[in-house]
Amino acid sequence: MTDQQQPTRLPASVRWARILGIPDPKPFTPEEEAAYQRWMDDGDAQVEAMVRRRQQSPA
Repeated sequence: MTDQQQPTRLPASVRWARILGIPDPKPFTPEEEAAYQRWMDDGDAQVEAMVRRRQQSPA
């Protein structure tokens, strides 16, 4: 199969927008991307702290 024959895979956000009949989402601006990454990093840190607390507490 050549590259021209392979179907292009749309991001899930675009597929959902089309299913729902709404406009395709706009890409993040650099500021939005940075804010999203900070939010994700904060969530990761909270999960790691919770896991550490559960591992340290007596069963």
